[in-house]
Amino acid sequence: MKARMIDASALRCQLLLVLLGLSLPACGDDALARPDVLIVVIDTLRSDHCSLYGYGPNTTPQLDALAAGGVTCELAYSPTSTTCPSHATLFTARHPGTHGLVRNGLVLAQDELTLAELALRNGYRTAAFVSSFPVSHEFGFDQGFEHFDDCFDRADGSFPMRRWNGRALGSSEGFDRTPAATTDAALHWLENQEDVEEPILMWVHLFDPHAPWEPPEVYAEQFVPASGTERELDIGRYDAEVASSDAQLGRLAAAFSARDDALIVVTSDHGEGLWDHGWRSHDRSVYEEEVRVPLVFSWPGKLPGGQRVSTPVHLVDVAVTVASAIGLVFDGVEIQGRDLMQALKGETAGQRDRPVFLSRPYWPDGREKYDELGRCLAVRQGRWKYIEAPEEGRRELYDLEQDPAEQHNLVEQHADVAARLSGLLADWAEHSWRVDDTQAGELSPALRALGYVGSEPRDQ
Repeated sequence: MKARMIDASALRCQLLLVLLGLSLPACGDDALARPDVLIVVIDTLRSDHCSLYGYGPNTTPQLDALAAGGVTCELAYSPTSTTCPSHATLFTARHPGTHGLVRNGLVLAQDELTLAELALRNGYRTAAFVSSFPVSHEFGFDQGFEHFDDCFDRADGSFPMRRWNGRALGSSEGFDRTPAATTDAALHWLENQEDVEEPILMWVHLFDPHAPWEPPEVYAEQFVPASGTERELDIGRYDAEVASSDAQLGRLAAAFSARDDALIVVTSDHGEGLWDHGWRSHDRSVYEEEVRVPLVFSWPGKLPGGQRVSTPVHLVDVAVTVASAIGLVFDGVEIQGRDLMQALKGETAGQRDRPVFLSRPYWPDGREKYDELGRCLAVRQGRWKYIEAPEEGRRELYDLEQDPAEQHNLVEQHADVAARLSGLLADWAEHSWRVDDTQAGELSPALRALGYVGSEPRDQ
């Protein structure tokens, strides 16, 4: 476990403010507001399997209740379809091709500024409770957290693996823990902060509904059919784990909402295939089922209740938005996210034609875990979504209004649209993709400086 100390200059500034009877600035109508912040990431949760987003089964009653008092982002995207890159984007406001975590198993660089570090430097108590090895301190996700709980017991985990993406786990070290166990740890810590005057920023990561889908019996009885096809049974088990994690979200939200001023953000790092494009899991494509995620902001008294925002948004926006809410700014670093606070408050209509950029997990040595090869990027703008995989010679264009399941490639029928979006994607990649993939196995000088090599062993 690693703890970071507040730097001396920031500490002196805070002490001076205290002596002068002043507070750190904050945005919004209340210049003295410094809310507690809870960020909950429910792993592998695709938005279209949440009842909040119109799914038939009542999988997310707690998320629904939280959204009733907050704001729901209807078109929210993760940057990619796997865990490490998405979480790094969530906390740095930078795309995977910029912060360097273009796939699982890479380490977040120490010089990346995270939301937690920014909050810690400005007087927040910071704590994190995570549920799986990919977001452990091994990969730099403890940056900025005074208290970082990534304790997994092998006997209690659902994954028996001893190696993951080239990293060895200890003989007794587990890969993951249940949502209930992580929630218990978070609530126990929170109970001990009653007398703490500083505001709190807490991150809780719940591993389910990530496979293997082994839901608690009470939820299996509700959602898993007695018989059916492999896909039907998989969906039932997945939905049961969604509901199980949603229940833990309810416990967290109830405890946090009891605090005087609390901003709660709920999202996911990516979705799940569930056979929609012939793939059961994730980490493989940029189709909607793998990159569309829920995103809810709840801040009673500061954000309107029951509001839905139709503007396309992205996990790259979350850290910027939370920083804005607590009166902080990512100074001195390149930020690629947008502050959503005005849109969340209903003060702006947002930009329906805002482009949203996506990338498939990328192996810089040119060899893939699956059948795909090389870089695959995508952009959604308005009704259109364009996908381009140059090494595969593959180009796809979908009209998401008419074909939300992405079954009919219109790249030939609408060549003009495809050409326009391809140019937009190329411009974005030129500025936001720092991996040098002009030659197989070659990395950019920036990534080589971080210690990445082109032949690192991998495990499924």
